[in-house]
Amino acid sequence: MASSSSLHLLVVLLAVASLISVASSNLNDDTGVSGTGKVYTKVCEPARFAALGLDMASFQYCNVSLPYADRVRDLIGWMTVKEKVGGLGDWTAGAPRIGLPAYKWWSEALHGLSTTGPTTRFDNLATPHLHSGTAAVYNATVFANVINSAASFNETLWKSIGQAYTKLDR
Repeated sequence: MASSSSLHLLVVLLAVASLISVASSNLNDDTGVSGTGKVYTKVCEPARFAALGLDMASFQYCNVSLPYADRVRDLIGWMTVKEKVGGLGDWTAGAPRIGLPAYKWWSEALHGLSTTGPTTRFDNLATPHLHSGTAAVYNATVFANVINSAASFNETLWKSIGQAYTKLDR
């Protein structure tokens, strides 16, 4: 029989999954392009904030001179519960009122860097010899899924995974 804390955790996880599903179904921009039609490479770009009618200086999360913890605390403080939950999935409508763009890409790179090439697609491993098919996995790097990595409580591991994907993404 499962303990009450395990059941509580399961209920919380199911609730979060439901909220993510609802938030994902309300997306209106799945292109990753800003409302201005321009593609920006950084969230905190003055031109992007100006195009949104926002003063970037009002948002401490854009202040690169502050420690990460302070910037994260500021960003989380601006976000609504719906925006926070919506950001847990692979797609989000963003939060233009606080300068966060919409996106539609994998939020974790544990199973390859999105679907940007044949070496990251795993839907038909029966024929891994294909050169341009979806089963080609030649140089893909794959880590354990998020819940398993988190269960390790190993911050050094998490950082190492992030650093590995930072190098791969470049």
